Amino acid sequence: MKKYWPYIAGFLVILTLVVLLSNNTTRSRSFNDTVTLKKEHTIPYGTYAARKLLPSLFPDAEISVYKGAKDEWDQWDAIAEETNLASISICKSFFADEEELYQVLRWVKNGNYYFISAQSLSDEAAAFFNVSVNTHTFYSVMEDSLQLRLETPPFKTNQPFKYPGRKFENWAYSIDSSKTTVLGRNEDGVPNFIRFDAGKGSIFIHLAPLAFSNYFLLHKNNIAYYQQALSVIPENVDKVIWNEYYSNKPRQQNNDNEEKNPSFLRVLMKYPPFKWGLWIAILTILVYTLMEMRRKQRFIPTHTRPQNDSLDFIKTIGRLYHDRKDHHNLAKKMGSYFLEHVRSNYKLPTHTLDEKFVQALHYKSGYDQSELNVIIQTIQNLGQTDHITEQQLSNFYKQLENFYGTT
Repeated sequence: MKKYWPYIAGFLVILTLVVLLSNNTTRSRSFNDTVTLKKEHTIPYGTYAARKLLPSLFPDAEISVYKGAKDEWDQWDAIAEETNLASISICKSFFADEEELYQVLRWVKNGNYYFISAQSLSDEAAAFFNVSVNTHTFYSVMEDSLQLRLETPPFKTNQPFKYPGRKFENWAYSIDSSKTTVLGRNEDGVPNFIRFDAGKGSIFIHLAPLAFSNYFLLHKNNIAYYQQALSVIPENVDKVIWNEYYSNKPRQQNNDNEEKNPSFLRVLMKYPPFKWGLWIAILTILVYTLMEMRRKQRFIPTHTRPQNDSLDFIKTIGRLYHDRKDHHNLAKKMGSYFLEHVRSNYKLPTHTLDEKFVQALHYKSGYDQSELNVIIQTIQNLGQTDHITEQQLSNFYKQLENFYGTT
């Protein structure tokens, strides 16, 4: 099977090159599905449009951007006594700790408004607002097609707003109705937009941040959703702060679903070269495993046919007796071998070499009886004399060979 490996390897290399080249040719036309929610990003899931539309919603308000450094966050205490301000934060996760939540609450109670749109909340935030949000949001992160509705009242219509992009949403399955007001729901009718009143102000939590992305706002008439959703903030506020604190805050305290359930495969699958490289590697390992699962047999060496050493030995002994002219002894050995052959092959006793023995051997071997009489007579004569001539030995040998060759 090793001879096929060059072809398999060549096929995989060609397939890899085709995939990479096709990816390079289509990369410029591919859809950028990265979720950034950054005000300066004009990609589908940035918030450039939402930020630029703020002056049209709050024409008399000062629009400012809060970058979100820790030292700037501490300055919230300095403006805690100011009123009629609004903070809008659109981010992936609202991972506020307890200290930050109390600072927000103090600021809101003084007569300000805090609007947060995030796909997940920290445990501290969920406990602070006494709301239970879905923590298994992996599938909603990866699914497509977001659909939202606003509640009537306080809004005039509850028509659905939707787009074919990513969901990246969450929902609240348990709320404290005595302290919260439902302002919007998802396509399943579950609350995903709620309001908490605190002192003279309010906190708004919206759990579908992609509703404020460029893609959603510019799809059909979805800009109406943006206008109505932000209408919960009074139009006559003095200042609107685009708050990027939770977009830039270090994530060591983040407990959103993407951090709780990291998946390196999900990251790799977002990029076609990595995805195809991973699949090709898996396929290569699978093919290699299947090839190596075959039963391997050790090479069996070629063995030569065993030689008949006994025959060589007999020939050697025969030459020895012949060279020494000991014809009588050699003839006796030949006679003994013949009788042993008869005992082994025809199962006849050889202690009495009479007429009955000759007839029995003739019957079993089918050899001529008169020739058998000559052989038996020669064997008997060997026991009565101690000398035979070379010619007699030769004749006896020919008689035996004829018997062996015929039977």
